[in-house]
Amino acid sequence: MKKLLTYIVVAIVLAVVAFFSARYVSTLRNENRRLQNNQTALMNDVRYWRDEADRNYSKAQGITLKVSELEGLRARDAATIRELGVRLHNAQSLVRAAIVVRDTIELTRTDTIMVRDTIYDARYYEDKWTTIVSTPNEAVYSTNVPLTLVTATKQKRYLWGLFWGRVRGIEVVVRSDNPNAIIDSLQYVELQH
Repeated sequence: MKKLLTYIVVAIVLAVVAFFSARYVSTLRNENRRLQNNQTALMNDVRYWRDEADRNYSKAQGITLKVSELEGLRARDAATIRELGVRLHNAQSLVRAAIVVRDTIELTRTDTIMVRDTIYDARYYEDKWTTIVSTPNEAVYSTNVPLTLVTATKQKRYLWGLFWGRVRGIEVVVRSDNPNAIIDSLQYVELQH
């Protein structure tokens, strides 16, 4: 009876050790896969293009960081998230896009202003995207840059082009409808908790 009880205890201990070992190996595989996807994303360049309707596009592959990695490697982004009143553990992702607006505009003289025997011109320009008002003391420039942002997961392909449950990476595409706005840089960080 004691031998049987010993065998049962040894079998239970081995089963528990095997279970926790399998969980640990699975965790290591997932971490390795995440780091491999991050390296691939960081090695890829951001793609820029323009379509027939004069809209600018930018496409980049996202990286996945743990909250502790975000605090260590991108402290400025972590501080920005906190300034917005969001706890880091509640944040899902972070997107940064830098936009440059370049346009050549001819201002027409709309008015003449005389200040203490000096003549100044007031100038004004307005179109669908840009408004400029220039007076002797100040110039006001405003532009409208509507952005459309889409994130998508890239899944691993298997036989015959079928998709399976494993996510290979995350892509983000940003579109600017303003033809004068150029998307200068694009970053996407997915936070893993």
